[in-house]
Amino acid sequence: MKEAINVVEEAFKCYSKGKAIIPNRTQIILFQGKSTALYMSGYSESIQSLGIKIVTVFPDNVYYGRKTTNALVVLNGIKTGEPIALIEANYLTELRRGAASGVATKYLSRENSRKLSIIGAGYQAKTN
Repeated sequence: MKEAINVVEEAFKCYSKGKAIIPNRTQIILFQGKSTALYMSGYSESIQSLGIKIVTVFPDNVYYGRKTTNALVVLNGIKTGEPIALIEANYLTELRRGAASGVATKYLSRENSRKLSIIGAGYQAKTN
């Protein structure tokens, strides 16, 4: 988690300095609003990153014994555009969200804080 917090902190700094291109996510509503597909892309030359995250949310999957949310990340090399990684991203998302909470705690808590309360639900709750 310490490594994840450091990486997320660096990404936040990159974004806040305007060194990343992060378009609004594309959302496709399916089956009369019952399911959703999300496409989130980004690029940053300064951290050598180009990729897209694809997330599907199919609540009815619970009836079939399957996960309701599935995520995948595709990373491309920034010099050639060739795919360099295909990552199942459910756990990666959990880790990133927990790390984001760590970064927020680092910068927003008082120095003399002794206790922390976190409220969460779902997969991401266990990494907060």
